[in-house]
Amino acid sequence: MRFIERVTDIVADTERCTLTLDHAHRLAIEAVAPGIVRLLLTRDRGLRLNRTWSIARGVASVPWEGLPRADLFENVGLMEYSGETVRVGDIVVRINRQPYFLEWFFQGREMLGERRTGALALGRRDNRIWHFHRLREQSRFYGLGERTGEIDRRGRSFEMRNVDPMGYDARTTDPMYKHVPFYIEHHENGYVGLFYDNYATARFNFGQEIDNYHGPFTSYRAADGDLDLYLFFFPTLLEVTQAFSRLTGATYFPPKWSLGYSTTSMSYTDVEDAQQRIERFLEKAEEHEIPVKSFKYGSGYTSRDGKRYVFTWNRSKFPDPKGLSDAFHKRGIRLNANIKPVLLHDHPLYEDAKPLFVRDSDEDIQEVSCFWDDFGSHLDFTNPATVGWWKKQVRSQLLDYGIDATWNDNNEYVIWDDGARCHGFGEEIPISLIRPLMSLWMTRASHEIVQAQNPRRRVWSISRCGCPGLQRYAQTWSGDNHTCWETLEYNNKMALGLSMSGMYNIGHDTGGFSGPPPGPELLARWFFIGAFTPRFGVNSWKPDGTITEPWMHPEVLPAVKRALAVRMRFMPHLYSLLKDSCDHSTPLLRPTFMNFPDDPRCLEELTEFMWGDSLLIAPVLQPGAATRRVYLPECEHGWWCVWSGRSFPGGGDVEVEAPLETIPLFARGGSALFLAEWGVDSIDGLEEIREIHLFPGGDFETRLYDDDGETYGYLEGNFWKLILKVEQRDSVLVPSVATEGAFRPAYRRLKFIAPDGFQVEPAEAATAAD
Repeated sequence: MRFIERVTDIVADTERCTLTLDHAHRLAIEAVAPGIVRLLLTRDRGLRLNRTWSIARGVASVPWEGLPRADLFENVGLMEYSGETVRVGDIVVRINRQPYFLEWFFQGREMLGERRTGALALGRRDNRIWHFHRLREQSRFYGLGERTGEIDRRGRSFEMRNVDPMGYDARTTDPMYKHVPFYIEHHENGYVGLFYDNYATARFNFGQEIDNYHGPFTSYRAADGDLDLYLFFFPTLLEVTQAFSRLTGATYFPPKWSLGYSTTSMSYTDVEDAQQRIERFLEKAEEHEIPVKSFKYGSGYTSRDGKRYVFTWNRSKFPDPKGLSDAFHKRGIRLNANIKPVLLHDHPLYEDAKPLFVRDSDEDIQEVSCFWDDFGSHLDFTNPATVGWWKKQVRSQLLDYGIDATWNDNNEYVIWDDGARCHGFGEEIPISLIRPLMSLWMTRASHEIVQAQNPRRRVWSISRCGCPGLQRYAQTWSGDNHTCWETLEYNNKMALGLSMSGMYNIGHDTGGFSGPPPGPELLARWFFIGAFTPRFGVNSWKPDGTITEPWMHPEVLPAVKRALAVRMRFMPHLYSLLKDSCDHSTPLLRPTFMNFPDDPRCLEELTEFMWGDSLLIAPVLQPGAATRRVYLPECEHGWWCVWSGRSFPGGGDVEVEAPLETIPLFARGGSALFLAEWGVDSIDGLEEIREIHLFPGGDFETRLYDDDGETYGYLEGNFWKLILKVEQRDSVLVPSVATEGAFRPAYRRLKFIAPDGFQVEPAEAATAAD
């Protein structure tokens, strides 16, 4: 490695300022959009990867072959240069020529500074990149996707390398599944986001490393690739997260049924009488009145002798897969099937598929990697022929059997041969430069073929691995977690990290995937957390064959069913929040400090979290607890307990009852909740009345969204948007409504409900359906 020593030339215009470093390399400071500036380093030997697939530039997708990295932003015209200072709106960059380093200011405040004693180092005989910044005393760090541990990453280092950490420790394990090289630094002067658009293995250090020859510092060390850094300067954390999400692509809008309760277990499909075992599950679900909306086939439907052969059916275990699909569909349950991007060496399609695999680095043969207790080869999704072959298999082996959706799994591309060669859409690329992109392309191919089968209907896709841009095609989750109370707490923090990293449609394996079966109390508490994550589903694999099911502990079945009922009751509000996430890149799950940045207590490692702007959720995370101490953030109009209707001031702790049959919920004063009636199927639109719970706190305005839940008709105006304004006159709340859109919901009336001591005038109002 060799550190960059000085700036030897500067050339600037209204779009970029280009620094020549050590007479050899060019560093362009580019204006991207208001609040966003980019650093792109072109070494003397050129760019390592001349395309990007993470930057969406405001469109729903990008070309399969990517976008040219060097010409992404033209005619922006935001930049001014004078002396050693670059100005882009409220952003100022000061250039120190020798030694080289940059300092960043926003609205007159210093936000970020590269390390003065060595800011940037490049490999002389390889393609490594080291980038250093000064560590401020008060800085906190958020993001990097689904990292384990506390929400604040300070004092730790993280490796960005895709692995399959089955049974991980949610507090300490690293690395993890996803590749999200984006983080947000927060200190007394504000927020700055940093996104390294590089798919190579990397390590982030947030003060864990100490070097006597330098002051405190943070670092980014990439094993390969390019320095292509986007910096986000906005007044609030919410705006930084939104800007990153918009740059990398909006969250796709899934069908409403995908938000319902979903279930699976490896043990359903691994047993020899799998079809009969699943039919018994259907009977038990009906017996216990469990509102299952989707069922996922684990990969056991493809297994023989303990090995998995994607795109095959074991007809001994599944003698009539189409008939089984019909049995699910008659009950209104959609099906999703597990698929993997590796063909084992004895797969019946392996020989024919050899031209479609990633190639060995040295020989003109397919790469071979360890996979599921055997060896196989990874499909190369940079080859258009592979994409076409994959889509054909999804259609003929899944969709034609009645499968409705795809579960893209085990797609971390753990290929240890870093030089393994990929087709690269006609321009060969080593796997080391694009590993996490393979999972993105795999998921996109699956998404596209399901969409092509029924162009009018919205698609549900799932992927375990991915990188920025995955949200354009799929829902994701925190992978194969371990069943214990600690996971309950830290999975929640992992979700908030993902949410601050631009991935909003997320969740966990409720009840835990590996480890021991969940005990009664843990199961009930986990179901209540699941009820408030976008992905609400169970998946498990236990060595003793136990399946995590709602009825596994009869003594807590009432509590589990109550959690499922709460999910259905809150579905209208969840659906509105998710649509807002898709339209405006707003996180659905939020740490309290995102909504209440001026409350220092929210900066502590609290376990409460927010649903959108107004609903605070306080899960019970300790065994044996019958009460829950909750911190209610400081806010002007205080808080209301959703269950009891009691009011509380903000800025203090409250102790509330927390039996197994509930979860503490608090609504901010001056807000509303849109709820279905108890006991109705709010996904299938069977309510007659839609309840709107008003929580006093002055005048306010909010919105409810609805549509048919299935099609793209909303793009043509077939939606229903309620604009609700509430005026408070002492103890009287006066709502007024206006509507937009042509869709007519099934419910005929709106029923307004307020806490005791308040009146609503009128108490009911006609909907657009009348």
